[in-house]
Amino acid sequence: MKEHQSSEHRTTPRSSSRNNSRTADRRSSPPQFTASATASPCLVTTDDSDQNRTRMPSPRQQQERESTEMGKSGSTIVRVHQRPQLYCQNFEPVSPMVSAMDSNLFSDKPKGYHHKTDLEVGHLVKIQIEGQMHSGVVRWLGWNADSDDQKLIAGLEMDMSNDCFSDGTFANKRLFTCPSSRGLFVYADQCKKDPLYLDSTSTISFGDIDCPFIPGQKPPMEINNSNVKSICGRNKGIQGHHNSCYLDATLFSMFAFSEVFDGLIERPKRPSDVSEYEEVQKVLKEAIVNPLRTSLYVRADNVLHLRHLLDKLGSVTGLTCEEKDPEEFLNSLLQQILKGEPYLKLNSGQESFYYQLFVEKKERITFPTIQYLLQQSFYSSNIKLSEEPSCLIVLMPRFGKQYKMYSKIFPNLDLDVSEIIENVPRSCSCCGIEQATYECIECLNESEPRDVHCAFCERCKIVFHQHRDRTKHKVTKLNVIDRKVRPIEMKLFAVVCIETSHYVAFVKCGKLPESPWCFFDSMADRIGGQNGFNVPEVVACEDLSNWLSNESYEQLVSQDGDGQQLSPPNYVNRLLSDAYLCMYYSENISRYK
Repeated sequence: MKEHQSSEHRTTPRSSSRNNSRTADRRSSPPQFTASATASPCLVTTDDSDQNRTRMPSPRQQQERESTEMGKSGSTIVRVHQRPQLYCQNFEPVSPMVSAMDSNLFSDKPKGYHHKTDLEVGHLVKIQIEGQMHSGVVRWLGWNADSDDQKLIAGLEMDMSNDCFSDGTFANKRLFTCPSSRGLFVYADQCKKDPLYLDSTSTISFGDIDCPFIPGQKPPMEINNSNVKSICGRNKGIQGHHNSCYLDATLFSMFAFSEVFDGLIERPKRPSDVSEYEEVQKVLKEAIVNPLRTSLYVRADNVLHLRHLLDKLGSVTGLTCEEKDPEEFLNSLLQQILKGEPYLKLNSGQESFYYQLFVEKKERITFPTIQYLLQQSFYSSNIKLSEEPSCLIVLMPRFGKQYKMYSKIFPNLDLDVSEIIENVPRSCSCCGIEQATYECIECLNESEPRDVHCAFCERCKIVFHQHRDRTKHKVTKLNVIDRKVRPIEMKLFAVVCIETSHYVAFVKCGKLPESPWCFFDSMADRIGGQNGFNVPEVVACEDLSNWLSNESYEQLVSQDGDGQQLSPPNYVNRLLSDAYLCMYYSENISRYK
């Protein structure tokens, strides 16, 4: 994955330039069809010729064509009132509902069948519908026994919705399962492999683990140290595909064990939302979040639905196949499409969905904490938060694949944001007893990460600045609000890391202090080489909380009696060295707005 390569300070999400070649056609509404008189779906042809141009019949046409045989020149409709006998090419059912169907419905290929195809269930294809190209995923392949030409039929789950499409049923029989108004049956020879995802020699396969859409509201799993092993192993998490690790790691961090972002999948549509808002919300919820929380497995083609929609609706191009960074995905999903309320609100009037740390490197500091860097970044930029956020996503100060400002950064389990929120009363950082009435940025810059002094009561301000090196410091008087001092702390629940070009995630499996952590990699292994598929994996990191405690930080930055630094496990070193962004949530504001 490519990394951010600009050193420009960002308090707002990075935006990618819009592809000028995109036209309004790409963002236009799906083709409008005339609905048939029945609720049964029709099999349609998709030739570009006028006589075979895809369309749904009017009620009058439907009545006239009920007896039309499939394959007859100029016909566009399979007999939908009479159930056709279908033969299934693959004996592996594509959904649990198929296996419950009449067993007589499936058989071997029709006698005399000679049609060759390289299509398989799971392939991504393009078809032309009323002059426009649309993408779909092959969910079913079979034949119509009542037809003389025995042409192969493909059941597709389309990238768009239309009231005239089905949910995977054909002639009142379910052949596969997909969201309502997304299922379409066409002749297989009218499908072309999507060039965005396939080269001339490869085919797409995602394995044989079923991953149906799951409706409803599913809470995160209850995980503790006694059952953490149940969520670990191969084929756990989100399956990666074609440079998707930036998105897989971010989605897993956001939704696997946290409800912080559930507001995104629950908010009703507003008049100002994009027309596909409910479709994006449904795919995110039913194809990704719910399967992740139910079986802790999301197949890559489910995620491809979301990538298609993001690429189609947002300004960030290439989300379906190119290398991207997590903040580009967050910018597209949160700001442009789902239009969540920015939780990071600055006293300058700016708003953002995440915060990029911008600090001046100090050579004497070799192992800073996020607490130290966050305060330094806000103070040096002369900005503060205007209110307490529900969730804080912090991007580390690293730019480009070869440059990290610090070789290691320590992510605090508890992040005190009191000092970066405007007009919030806080304790003196020297005595810890009196309420702070002054702050000093220069003192902060001189402080060590383990001993930060920047807020002072009247007495400590005078004493601390009597030192000859501090007599010229510019001290700022705070706008004190007379109320009880309480620390405003946020809890760490995920760290997305990158080493060279691959994103992974460390995620806390619950809200309790003793909740275990896990490590997630969407492409931990691969089966089948070029034509195969990736295998995601989740590994338990049960003692990670201990390594991220304040006591462990003191030990990590100090020397033992032999003059050697303590050596944490490899996974801890990876988290400290490769952290790209950290996610915190507020216990006071439990959900993302």
